[in-house]
Amino acid sequence: MPPMNDNVLFLDDHKHAPGSQSVSEWQCANLLARFFHYLDEQRHDDVIALFTPEGRWHRQGRLLVGDYAIRAALQVRAGRDFVRHVLSAPCVSSGRDQRMTVQAAVTVYAAPWDPQHTLPLVATGPHQVLNTTATMVPGRRGFEITELIDTTVFCFNATPC
Repeated sequence: MPPMNDNVLFLDDHKHAPGSQSVSEWQCANLLARFFHYLDEQRHDDVIALFTPEGRWHRQGRLLVGDYAIRAALQVRAGRDFVRHVLSAPCVSSGRDQRMTVQAAVTVYAAPWDPQHTLPLVATGPHQVLNTTATMVPGRRGFEITELIDTTVFCFNATPC
């Protein structure tokens, strides 16, 4: 087990972390991991359920507000590429009003979608690296995302980001 400190909570430390604050931090890091898993699996209803009804997602230079806008953006994305998001180095911090913030690096891999694909797919490398910041609050079913900001840090192979 990696050493614990006050600033970083590793995803497997929730069993060893004292107090509810550390458990909340683990839940929020896990929520961000689930978001990217559901996004990759094109489980759109599950993605939307992770947001508050008025949730905001800053995605590809656009601000999406609410379930309808998020669903519309996901529908455009559906079936175009086979995408995987690899979440790295999540750092969780608590704020006022029970708000939690998770910051993480996300490496995005993409390959053209082929319904007859077999794994492994051939990718020329990562597509991009994002800096992702998610703000979460306690909600109807545990923590929910109020705002998610994806900022492109790196693009690879002259691929439009």
